[in-house]
Amino acid sequence: MGRAVAGIPKRENSPQLGGSQAGPIMHKDLFGTKMAQALAELREEWSPLQCLDALRKRFDPELARQGAHLFDLRKRCKSRIGLDLLPYLCEPNASQVTAPAIARYRAQRIAQLTPNSHIWDATCGLGMESIHLSRAGLEVVAGDLRLETARYARANLATHGLPARVVCADAVGSAVRAQGQVLDPDRRPKGSRTMDSKAWSPSLEA
Repeated sequence: MGRAVAGIPKRENSPQLGGSQAGPIMHKDLFGTKMAQALAELREEWSPLQCLDALRKRFDPELARQGAHLFDLRKRCKSRIGLDLLPYLCEPNASQVTAPAIARYRAQRIAQLTPNSHIWDATCGLGMESIHLSRAGLEVVAGDLRLETARYARANLATHGLPARVVCADAVGSAVRAQGQVLDPDRRPKGSRTMDSKAWSPSLEA
């Protein structure tokens, strides 16, 4: 029997979850328009401390800290994934994002093989695959095991005005119904890359 799929509340701080879903609590206003404007006004040459000081003048300390960290991640990931596709980044997912060219090619191939189909992006991470699948004309449900990661994915998809639904769900045995599934396991479940498929999350043998 499949596991229940949890929808994602839009405007509340997430409780600290146990198990594999545990992670830092995202501030409810991190994806707001005021923070977006403030981040756009920061200078790329500023140090993390300078960015933090500037944001503290406009936001509470925790929101300022998360905003400064996001700005730093954007600078570090700019050459690899750009700024336009995924404006909202978190760790460790930022280092695991599929290269845009690969995600685009994969989505185009899936659309050619199964046009207008319903696809379950079961390991969506920050949403790179889901963005390209949606742009290719596919109906997408994106999901991640971690609630906070799923919230970042939803924010990224919303930035592009894409209709994909985002849920918090286990890639293995979930209740999502789809004609096709995209599964890109975490190959760094303990911090370093491994080629042992049994250690991936989810394992290909699950």
